[in-house]
Amino acid sequence: MQVNSENDYSAASLPVYEPQVVEVLSESDGVGYFVIDRSILGRSWGGFRIAADLSLAEVKILARTMTIKGVLAGVPIGGAKGGICPQTRNVGSEELLGLASRLIGRHIRSRSYFLGTDLGFDRKSADIVYELAGSSRRTFSGKLSPGVCCARSVLASIEYVKQLNSKHDPHTVALEGFGAMAVPTAKLLTSKGYNIVAVSNIDGTLEDRGGLNVKELAEMAANSNASFLPRYATTHPSAMFRPEYSINFKACDILIPGTRVFSISERTAALVKSKVICPISNSPVSAAAEEALAQRGIMSVPDVISNSGAIIGSFAQQLGADETQTESIIVDIVNSNLKHVFESASGRTPKFLAVHLGVQRMKTLERSEKITALSWLIPWLRKFGANSILNGMREYLSLKVPSAHA
Repeated sequence: MQVNSENDYSAASLPVYEPQVVEVLSESDGVGYFVIDRSILGRSWGGFRIAADLSLAEVKILARTMTIKGVLAGVPIGGAKGGICPQTRNVGSEELLGLASRLIGRHIRSRSYFLGTDLGFDRKSADIVYELAGSSRRTFSGKLSPGVCCARSVLASIEYVKQLNSKHDPHTVALEGFGAMAVPTAKLLTSKGYNIVAVSNIDGTLEDRGGLNVKELAEMAANSNASFLPRYATTHPSAMFRPEYSINFKACDILIPGTRVFSISERTAALVKSKVICPISNSPVSAAAEEALAQRGIMSVPDVISNSGAIIGSFAQQLGADETQTESIIVDIVNSNLKHVFESASGRTPKFLAVHLGVQRMKTLERSEKITALSWLIPWLRKFGANSILNGMREYLSLKVPSAHA
């Protein structure tokens, strides 16, 4: 679903306020959008995407989602997002990455914005943009990639939901997308006994009632630029490839949306056949769809919690956490936030309650940003100890932005 209105924050259950930075750069090759929703301690981070129907409104929603997600995770960094809508399909990657560097170059040079990957924009693309902008790339991660960390938060969310309703034992999973975030998620869920019965990408949806071979699919995805989903179906008689079928309507226990904003709208919510929705992408379910799903008894886990593992894991490893510590704090923070949401008796949707919790935490920033940001570090201090926190924060604070207008 394309997002056109500049006032669609409420349609995503997000608070309405003016972002700190909004920039649009229109050139012959495409239109670039960049939004810093809110910086904290002079910093923001978020992915960059390239999509033929990208709009400024969608970028604004994604940036605000990043802010709320970070606040709920207790990470002292703001949310941002960038992207390009190419003018034609024939525009080369070199031209688009050049446009990206001109759009966000001064922000990454001043380190007020740390660039991440997203739809149509991988790690190699990010490295090229940094090089074009004349800056060295800084990443907040370690041995566990953002995708692996995100997979942990998705699993933790699903396991939490299972505990809420002991009558149901969700087993079958349909996963939208099969890239940097989805592949680790599919691998982790499979290792825990879940059955991936459908995956999709831009080509269409691949299904197998008995379960897809995730390891083989991942190898095909990594080793080929061609359409690997239909090729998989040609060598597996039990599998079926459906070019124009939306995976959101697949009958399964757990649906994991993984692409665009509002891919599940109020209209399409009536066609959802899963029992649980656990997003791996940002704001894929509109506020109206959340209400419609709730009325049908379908549980929708807030995306600002379910896919927060990437931001939690990246920050944990920046503070010196090892793999075990990183996985542990992802589960702890996810469970804590889900407890706040699902133990509420307000009758509001889980996404509304999660965002409301984030907004309440954001308000404390207005009184004293530095003190509030430091207070958010208490759970990290308990996990990792003072020395780890001090060493990690020393490096983090060394990235202090000299000026918001640099």
